Amino acid sequence: MVCSLGLGSLVAPGASEPSGAAVPPACTSTALSLSVVRAPSLASAERAVVLRVQNRSAAACVLSGAPSVFLRDTTGTALRVRYSATASPFVARSASPRLSLAPRASAYALLAQYYCTPGVERRAARVAVSLGGALSPGLSASTSLLGRLAQCRGPISGMGQLVGVSSWRASVRDTYATAAISRGTVLVCTGPSSWPTRHVSGDVLRAISAYYAAKKLTPATVPSGTEWVLNVVAYRVGTHWCLNADGGYGGYSGSVPATASAAVMVLVRHRAYPVTQNSSSFVTLAQVKGLWRVVGEGTGP
Repeated sequence: MVCSLGLGSLVAPGASEPSGAAVPPACTSTALSLSVVRAPSLASAERAVVLRVQNRSAAACVLSGAPSVFLRDTTGTALRVRYSATASPFVARSASPRLSLAPRASAYALLAQYYCTPGVERRAARVAVSLGGALSPGLSASTSLLGRLAQCRGPISGMGQLVGVSSWRASVRDTYATAAISRGTVLVCTGPSSWPTRHVSGDVLRAISAYYAAKKLTPATVPSGTEWVLNVVAYRVGTHWCLNADGGYGGYSGSVPATASAAVMVLVRHRAYPVTQNSSSFVTLAQVKGLWRVVGEGTGP
């Protein structure tokens, strides 16, 4: 599902300092205010929020790299998660590590986390941000939006325990790790109601059965008997952007390999997952070298 976000109102006037110009001093916590912005909903497997800092001082200052972030629950206890500015597939890595903020300009950093497949143990309620690597002095904010991020059940080494932190950027859109296909012309957002459909093939059904048999969640059926045909380019692996009817940007993540010759999405009914009790999934399959295999699964298209 694609969520609208009017990026025009969020793009900050701050920009990287020009070559040869005097470099402003580093931003300090006393010069900035911190707030949390709702992030576009991308893949159903991803949970994200955006941090926004605004320069409240009368002089320009510079932000460098990615912020140090600390998430806490409603009791103030730190979440047992891992933070990384380089290991997450969801966030933009620092190509331009220095961002100059003019007075009243804003900068943004994305916090993104994989869905807690084993279930949520504790949700975030407060975030502390350090600009220079140490927790104090720093900035903090508390909002229900942070509840999208959580400490998952299970060991800290689990996939869902990794919180990606982007470098500071001049717009929300730039905080995402955008796939190459999404650069340049922005396409119009589409959804299942406009996707072409056809009768689900036997090869696709066999791939689905094998996938859920491995998970011990059979029987798996396709009640509609149909599949949506996906654009393999628009749904390649990575984050993509599109334009909604209201003029705002939407975002979604693709899971189709670049080597795929065809891709489909199917609504599958299966035995319920033990923890979430979810028994209905939108499954993406790709055809690579003539063979169909599952490349994505989520609770929404």
